[in-house]
Amino acid sequence: MREGWAPTALGDVLSQASDPFQVDRAAEYVNLGVRWYGEGVFARESKRGADIKGSRLYRVRAGQFTYNRLFAGMGSFGLVRDQHSDGVVSNEFPLFDVDDRRLVPAYLDLFFQQPSVWARVTEQSTGTTKSRLRWKEHQLLAFQLPLPPLAEQRRIVDLIGAVDDAIEKAEASAAAAGDVYRSLADRLFRSPPASRLGDLAETVPGANWSKADEAGSAEDGYEEVVGIGVTGAAGLDFSKMKYVAGLPAGVHRLRKSDLLVVRTNGNAERIGNVYSAEALEGRPFSAFHLGLRPKSEANAALIFHALSSPAAQRALTGMTSGSTGLKNLAAKKLLELQVPSTTDESFLESLEVASSTVRQHLTGIATLRDLRAKALPALLSGEHAVPDEYDEVMEVAA
Repeated sequence: MREGWAPTALGDVLSQASDPFQVDRAAEYVNLGVRWYGEGVFARESKRGADIKGSRLYRVRAGQFTYNRLFAGMGSFGLVRDQHSDGVVSNEFPLFDVDDRRLVPAYLDLFFQQPSVWARVTEQSTGTTKSRLRWKEHQLLAFQLPLPPLAEQRRIVDLIGAVDDAIEKAEASAAAAGDVYRSLADRLFRSPPASRLGDLAETVPGANWSKADEAGSAEDGYEEVVGIGVTGAAGLDFSKMKYVAGLPAGVHRLRKSDLLVVRTNGNAERIGNVYSAEALEGRPFSAFHLGLRPKSEANAALIFHALSSPAAQRALTGMTSGSTGLKNLAAKKLLELQVPSTTDESFLESLEVASSTVRQHLTGIATLRDLRAKALPALLSGEHAVPDEYDEVMEVAA
């Protein structure tokens, strides 16, 4: 650990706070919760006291640190922000005042956003069953963190905050671009003339393999495959690619002009999500998908944009079957969907530009999130220092 950094028990810089009161059955209360994965405090819907089970709640103050004892191992930690200072919590959310002469509250918040910390918390949690494990207050107060001088804490908070600001702006730009694209795609989907999708394309089935057959990296005799994890809600996630050996020679492999459609999922809204297979060419895909092969490669973009529209996605969700657990989309139903059979080339070009813009924004967001995920533990461990000159740069920028 670098000079000036000291392993510090949280009990040396936190003190437990408690401001209880009796619930008034006629009053309205804003109950606070803490999201998993370090995503912080949030306000639930307000409730009348008569609808609250317990007879006692606890007032909070802005700047206090809190966590959910039951889900601490899932990263349920956060600071009470100004906008939540009129909220209340139950006794499952212990509250702590931060000694800001030694510890910057936002630095503490960052520390508990690390998956490595959640893993340590899980190891310490106790309870009768896995679903009832709790991390108690005395365990938190005994927990140690590497504590640098205040000036360096502030630099780290500021630096990560700058990355967070960039992510927030990129997400806003991506959302705006997505709104434009979805509006155009809906316009395409509803435009005449329409044909059965089956007149324009055919389906090809995916391959079956088990999780035990998968490897996380290339090994002798293994080939890269497209599992359901690759087709995420935000687009293709190439970090989830797997490798499988021994697939039959006759399994279908994706062509450049193919589309990949989610066939089976526990979330009905994910079923029917469509992806271009251009970047997946030559790879087998899982039976949780349907391959959609245009009869004319010239129609690939038109079909993709039509199926990507919110209207088409709602129609596909309505075609799913299955009572509980996994929902399914039958190939026969998919091919009955009515889609446009032609469109103006200039309009298709507009869709391509809008779609490309969305992808660029999403790529930028993924890059920023990856940067944050790597920078956070490096900075909080002292592995990499933020130079003193950073303060001068920030003064000039301000």
